[in-house]
Amino acid sequence: MKSILIVYSSPADLERLRIDREHRRIEEVINLGKEQVVSVDRKHAATLQDLARTIADRQYDVIHFSGHGGSSGLYFDTNADSSNLVSADHLAKLINSTQKTLCAVVLMSCFSSDMALSLLSAAPYVISITGDADDEATIDFVGHFYEHYLRTQSIESAFRFANAYVDDKLNAVLGHRSSSNVAEDSGSRIVVYPGFHGDPIYVDLSQAKETISLLDISRDRFVSILTRKLRVHQWIFEGERENVIIPVAGYFARFSWKNAKDVVQCHWVYKPKAGLDVAIYSVISNLIVRYNDLYLSSYRRNPRPVALQHPKDIKIGLDHLHGFMSIFLMDDKVFSVLEGVDPDGMRMLRAVCHSNLTMADEKMAQNELSAAAIYAETALSSIHDALERLVELISA
Repeated sequence: MKSILIVYSSPADLERLRIDREHRRIEEVINLGKEQVVSVDRKHAATLQDLARTIADRQYDVIHFSGHGGSSGLYFDTNADSSNLVSADHLAKLINSTQKTLCAVVLMSCFSSDMALSLLSAAPYVISITGDADDEATIDFVGHFYEHYLRTQSIESAFRFANAYVDDKLNAVLGHRSSSNVAEDSGSRIVVYPGFHGDPIYVDLSQAKETISLLDISRDRFVSILTRKLRVHQWIFEGERENVIIPVAGYFARFSWKNAKDVVQCHWVYKPKAGLDVAIYSVISNLIVRYNDLYLSSYRRNPRPVALQHPKDIKIGLDHLHGFMSIFLMDDKVFSVLEGVDPDGMRMLRAVCHSNLTMADEKMAQNELSAAAIYAETALSSIHDALERLVELISA
């Protein structure tokens, strides 16, 4: 589910803005796209405290500011009917302290492009305005931007469409920080464009350069296969993750990212030992795919605290963990393959998963959702650690 926060502010001591018309246009877009799964929070006559409380409670994909602004910051309301100028650096620090997976900040205020550089530290994308912001053009831009974004889930595509629609009536600017976060060697970066929806995935290969050079295939061939692989598996790139392993062309590549809308780091490419039994490679590859699916269980992606989620979502996550255990840890034939690679580690994993899932089931029966999730997370973390060790043990 995409989540959007829209912050409206037009302080009484400044020229009145037609924020009500922009609000109505956004409501029309949301109502037209009811089939799209989206959650929109709105803060009217927002104070800085309103913003702080809101972003402390929830994670957002887009934070949209609409109101008066300038090269030095944005104007918020106050309880005294006066304006409060908040600097771009202050906003960036506030957003950074709470929002870990934010995709974009949208600044619909005059001269806001001067703020973009500061706010790129808080979000991979920043949309801002150069010069004056014409009310009619701004409303048209916002409407078409969100129509396209909810349909494609792509900030870049939505910006291009909205910008083309308003033409030269509004000087909107799209900033993206990936170009400054990727190594200077242009050959170390690849851009993976999704098939239909979503923004490109920027992958930095600089850390893996040496291990890629040791593979049995050329670098170009590996990059070509990796690009196709990541395009198919783009669903993996959600939230913040470390040491994610993906099978690629008979090898294992390890990735991390703070925000997948920014830059994905490829740290290492593991080459399996010569003569490795096909059954071992097959079982471990299957284990990796199923683990990545487990990691993205719906209850883990839900921005709401576990205690406030529907019990069935937690139950589904637990059922998937039990299914994983049945396939890899309880099936004697499959387990023997893994045990042959890491005897002590796999026996420990089976014991840890069994004990923690048993406790998770007990807590679910008592409707203690948070406790059930803690035991489930312990089992999931143990699977991750065991998986990393397995890949290291079978690599040259």
